[in-house]
Amino acid sequence: MARVYTKRIFVLSTAVLLISWSSGCGNSKKKAEAEAEAAAKAKAAEVEAQALRADPDDKLGQAYDHYSGNGTPIDYTRAALLFRELAEEGNAIAQFSLGAMFQNGLGVPQNYMEAVKWYQKSAMGNHPDGQYLLGLALKEGSGVPRDRIEAFKWLQLAAEGNKKYIESRDELALLLPAEMMAEGKRRAKEHHQYHGTEN
Repeated sequence: MARVYTKRIFVLSTAVLLISWSSGCGNSKKKAEAEAEAAAKAKAAEVEAQALRADPDDKLGQAYDHYSGNGTPIDYTRAALLFRELAEEGNAIAQFSLGAMFQNGLGVPQNYMEAVKWYQKSAMGNHPDGQYLLGLALKEGSGVPRDRIEAFKWLQLAAEGNKKYIESRDELALLLPAEMMAEGKRRAKEHHQYHGTEN
């Protein structure tokens, strides 16, 4: 859907170019026709673009396009606004992304506490990346008081959701006494039971 949105913006841009190009032509009738046609295309493209922006999945695509510069200039502020809209609606991917923007100060003021807030929401939505970064924040005490048992819980959940996080979980396990690791595993299991995500 994001590609359709990009295509509509291209049509809108083309319409604007047609208007400016036709203003240099000598034939006023052709100029008026070209302007009317370009204005109609621009209006149609804008109506379609507004409809697409109302689609949450497309809004996420737009946010990532603004974040990465995929088909549009990089605009971290716009990306953060779009991520925030979706994050406030409960989208775990957008919550994780907004947390990362706060952590890195992209499009928003750098704020580790705000980053952890959004990572926690994402983690509760069972997003492995959010679980991983929440676990790291708890392990290091970044934006939140250090809590290695809770850190292990979230790293355990992240590793279950994505194998690339197994190494980080295992590194923390080496630093913990057996009883702390067991408590972290118990909390991870409890999370599964409470949220109905048990494997």
